[in-house]
Amino acid sequence: MNWLVTGASGLLGNALCKYLVLKGHTVNGLSHSHLVNIQGVNHVSLDITSTDQLVALVLDSKPNVIVHAAGLTNVDACEENEVLATALHEEATSTLASLATKLGAHMVYISTDHLWNGKQPLVSEDQKTEPMNAYARTKYRGELSSIETCPSSLILRTNFFGPGLPWRQSFSDWVIHNLVAQTPISVFIDSYFTPIDLSHLCLFVEMMVAEKATGVYNLAGRERVSKYEFAMRLAKLLHLNVDLISPGRIEDANLAAPRPMDMSLDVRKIEQFLGCQMPDVDKSLKSLEPTNL
Repeated sequence: MNWLVTGASGLLGNALCKYLVLKGHTVNGLSHSHLVNIQGVNHVSLDITSTDQLVALVLDSKPNVIVHAAGLTNVDACEENEVLATALHEEATSTLASLATKLGAHMVYISTDHLWNGKQPLVSEDQKTEPMNAYARTKYRGELSSIETCPSSLILRTNFFGPGLPWRQSFSDWVIHNLVAQTPISVFIDSYFTPIDLSHLCLFVEMMVAEKATGVYNLAGRERVSKYEFAMRLAKLLHLNVDLISPGRIEDANLAAPRPMDMSLDVRKIEQFLGCQMPDVDKSLKSLEPTNL
């Protein structure tokens, strides 16, 4: 198939481009700030907020699948520049969804687990959203734009980790790099999520597209853990010094934007649809073992 992936220099976009090429697909990777040099990927440097250029490119490449993975993932940066967050998460999404409809392509919008107030664990897809910050507001408006403009859109809510890039460190990178450097870290003991590794995530994105899935799905790990527990289990797996990890609390971090304390997702819907289980934390963490990197 012919895939177009925005955010090809981001964690997921980059990993997805590499995965899809290995699976034999044609891949057009769009990025703006950083050059992507992946063998077999047609890389295009483009600011997706430049609507005319985006439209021309998509119409020229005629993809069967459009994956909108680009975004402003720094939550505090979104709070400080909601105009840019809106352009990336909502306006560009509307443009891509319109093009998907015009071309008969499968529109896939990568969303987030930040959409609620964090008072309820393991939220399902039909739980009413209650965004707490600009990042969540704009990402949710992106979901609405995608579905309103292209009713057959696939919305995937997720939270992932894995090997990062020179310009983009993941949460697992941050833990590993600090512990290897013997630098103490404080990790939130009161922030919960259901993380999934990039390798599994890319596999399930391809599977959902192959099955022509539409609508909203939580695509995450099946195990709810705190950020602190995740860091501890990662350190133990890689035989790093767990004594360098101390429990911290969100309220003590002086963050610019408010965060939900519980971002965990219920994955029963996607498990039922695909007929398989999402990975637990230990299974996802195994992707970071040296033999798998």
